[in-house]
Amino acid sequence: IQSIVNPVKGIPTDCFSEGRTVILEGKDKIREDLLNLFSIDQGEVFFNPDLGSNLRSALFELNDFVLQDTLTYYVTEAVTKYIPNIQVKDVAVRLNPDHCKVRITVDYLIISLGIE
Repeated sequence: IQSIVNPVKGIPTDCFSEGRTVILEGKDKIREDLLNLFSIDQGEVFFNPDLGSNLRSALFELNDFVLQDTLTYYVTEAVTKYIPNIQVKDVAVRLNPDHCKVRITVDYLIISLGIE
């Protein structure tokens, strides 16, 4: 079994596929870490109640400019706090009130790899 030190505080990185441990590296690992972080609300992780982004808690909020600013803050704060090896360049929140949808795009720099 191979192990890698996880630079993300408290987020599991191993994925199990067909009984084997798959260890992601590089930009794929960062993307997976971001998706994991965004899917966790604060208070869900036992013994680490501060971990998470609270994106799901905003699910039934009014779809307006306040939600846009709130989601931008949640994403930026969570990434800055829990994934120190990337730098957030831009968070774009596009609201679509007619279809009750929100699209969040995060542009970031992977500091160790120099990849944007």
